[in-house]
Formats: sequence, C-alpha cells, structure tokens
Amino acid sequence: MKIFLKSLIFILFLTPTFSYSYDPFTTHAGLTQEIVDFYNFFYYPQITNEEKELIIQGAIDEDFPKDRSLNHFYDPVRDIGFNGFPTSKQWASGEIIANEFSWQDALSAYARGDEETAFKTLGHIIHLLEDAGVPDHTRNDPHKGDGIEGAFTNESPYEKWASENKNRETLKGFYLTLASEGIRPKAESSLGNYFDFLANYSNKNFFSRDTIDGELYKYNEPKVEEVDNGYVYGIDSISRSRVKMYIEEID
Repeated sequence: MKIFLKSLIFILFLTPTFSYSYDPFTTHAGLTQEIVDFYNFFYYPQITNEEKELIIQGAIDEDFPKDRSLNHFYDPVRDIGFNGFPTSKQWASGEIIANEFSWQDALSAYARGDEETAFKTLGHIIHLLEDAGVPDHTRNDPHKGDGIEGAFTNESPYEKWASENKNRETLKGFYLTLASEGIRPKAESSLGNYFDFLANYSNKNFFSRDTIDGELYKYNEPKVEEVDNGYVYGIDSISRSRVKMYIEEID
C-alpha cells in the first residue's frame, strides 16, 4: 500500500459545523476516483473496481460523524491544527488513539488479511491528504458559511465552487490529462512528507477568504505580485507561472 501514496500528490491541488471541507459525496469521491485511476495507470498489480469503491467509501466516511472534521486542519507554518485539535497529519499517522482509521490501522488490517477494512481506511487517509491541498485547511480558516447559520465564519468560495462542479462524473478521466502532460507520481519517504508537501504548497501559494487581510493569521506568503483587471496575481512556487489568487473587493 505504500507505493499507492506516490500517486496522490498530483491529483490534489469552535464547533464541528464550523469546519467543513470538500463535499464528501461529490468532490472527495471524484478526486479519490481519479487518484485510484492515476495509480492504476502506472502500477501493477492494479487496484480492482471493488477495491476502488471501498477506498472511495472510506474517503466519504471520513467526514462522519461531523466532529471528525475538527481534525482535518494542518497549518505547516505554525505546526498546529484547528483550535487546539490535532493536525490532520497527526490524525492520519496513528498518533491519536481516538482515530480508528489511521495509516497504521490500514497497514495492520492489510497485514492480517482484512482487505476491506484496509482499503476503506486508506480512503480515510486520502480524504485528509485531499484537504491538505486546500488553503482553508492549511491556514486554519473555519469556513462553514455566511450569516448566523454559518456562525459568520465565511463560506469558502473555492470549496463551494468545487462542491457544485467537481464530482465523479465531471472529474472522470482527469488522470489521463495529467499523464498526457508528462506528470508522474511523486515519491516521498514517509506519509508525513506527503502532508508537508501539500500543506506547504497550499498555505504558501494561495489565500483563504479570511487570511487575505490577516483576519485570522498573518502569513509572509504568498506575495502579491500585481493587480490586473480586478484580479490579484502571485507566482506559483513550483511552476513559476503567474496565477490568480483572488478578486479585488469592489466598493
């Protein structure tokens, strides 16, 4: 199962109700589907369709019950989770006894021949890695929603868009796009390194809604390079290309 993690990276770019992530039934399910297909494109033996569905189910289940989502945050700059809770990196690793779906649990289940539990648990881990690619989760920005219903935590525009537009159908075949562009799986020496890579990338290259002006935390990155036609741009740390970071507020 370790080699499976090599395929993850390039697919991803208060109260429990304060800390929603990607929609589990649409975006998480779609991303996980493509992660498995990306893995199968490069490695043998392949993950079967039945095993893939177990992984996808695990990725969905990680958001339930809702208080699990309090452990889905990881600010790599300060090495902290949300509001005193463990980081998602700790939650995934097996350091936290309360999490029965950790990486160590997945390996133990696989070793004893309980492949159903192993693959479902792997899905839980993938969910956490997917969240590590979201600035709201790596800048500790609670983002349940606007107004009283969302406790005035401000909905994430990115996650709202992703939940409405990215699902198993609309993402289908995305892994082929990546492969055709010459993108290959990225190998790291440990699970923690995957979290660090993704969390640092999303934290340092993109803003969340409430960290643009330092309302929650003040970060040194990303740097604003220019403003053009209402869009604020920065330079991506990997591709070195100009990227849109947010839209200027219009009075």
